[in-house]
Amino acid sequence: MFSSFLGQPVTIKAILPREGVQLAEKGSLVIMDIIVELCDGSTVDVEMQKVGYHFPGQRSDCYTADMIMRQYNRVRSEKSEKFSYKDLKPVHLFILMEKSPREFHKFPDQYIHERQISYSSGLQLPSLSHITYISLDTFNSMGQNIVTELDAWLTFFSCTDAEHIVRLVQKYPKFLEYYKDIAVFRTKPKELIYMFSEALEILDRNTANYMIDELAQEVKSVKEHLDSAKSELNSAKSELDSTKSELDSAKSELDSTKSELDSTKSELDSARKDSAAKDEEIAKLKAQLEALKQNK
Repeated sequence: MFSSFLGQPVTIKAILPREGVQLAEKGSLVIMDIIVELCDGSTVDVEMQKVGYHFPGQRSDCYTADMIMRQYNRVRSEKSEKFSYKDLKPVHLFILMEKSPREFHKFPDQYIHERQISYSSGLQLPSLSHITYISLDTFNSMGQNIVTELDAWLTFFSCTDAEHIVRLVQKYPKFLEYYKDIAVFRTKPKELIYMFSEALEILDRNTANYMIDELAQEVKSVKEHLDSAKSELNSAKSELDSTKSELDSAKSELDSTKSELDSTKSELDSARKDSAAKDEEIAKLKAQLEALKQNK
């Protein structure tokens, strides 16, 4: 795994425990952290986060600074007066995030972010701190193509789809043993080692608490917005009910007026019929009078 991340063959000299207690027991968002020393003296730390921490840059600098200072204290103690800063070896920090923070979402087609240090003058100076962020959610969204061994590792860390797992094992059979190890770890969780510096544990716990508080504030804000919207809806409903009542009243008045008009129309029709009958009778009487006059 380290060889694929660094892009060169490496051999692990030792697994270095962190000071302090298990961070997983403190509600950390970290679900894996392995720190090793390579044969060339370099230190490599691979960390996986369930949810990417806020302030990833500041947090990563604290982690690499911690590792550099512990290396500094150890090497200076060993070499005493012969110590030189050239004796210090690089520190590599790889952070894999199952759900990366919003800063990384601005680059939907990039899932590996390697920090590069440069100077405005073009001056080239070596740096002990090397930080790389890997967004597993972005990797998943890009189709999980297994082209290199690094792709295989990222698929192993992030994929739960049976079809992709089969493709991974077919191309890299050694991963079958790793999946068997996972089954063992599930039944024997004490076999897993999560050791961290106590100071960094506090930072992580505070950051996690900050993120929880921020999420709680967002939930509170959404609730207030929903309550306001609910109040507006209730007010609108009350207005609609009032309008409906007014419309019902107006409809009742219209129905009453229509009934009165229908009654008046009926009376007018009856009056017209009476008038027509009278006109007809008058015409008959006139005709009779004309006939009498002619007879005389």
